[in-house]
Amino acid sequence: MELAKRVDKLGVPIEVHALDDMPHAFLNFAFVDNDFSRATGLCCEIIQRLMRGQVTASPRAPKTAPDSKTSPPSSPSP
Repeated sequence: MELAKRVDKLGVPIEVHALDDMPHAFLNFAFVDNDFSRATGLCCEIIQRLMRGQVTASPRAPKTAPDSKTSPPSSPSP
């Protein structure tokens, strides 16, 4: 979740689905239980959307301006 917060703060479109009751390797159990199957189906839907280029959000402006000490403006190339 920390990565999601950092990416969101930068204004990058993000979609988070927390599957709290699922073990790490739940994709291996898709045929064992309906809950595993639904979670696996959600992952497949997201991957399909990504492969089709179906992004649902548009980039936002960052919530805070970049720190000039850490992100100096780039100079034009000669």
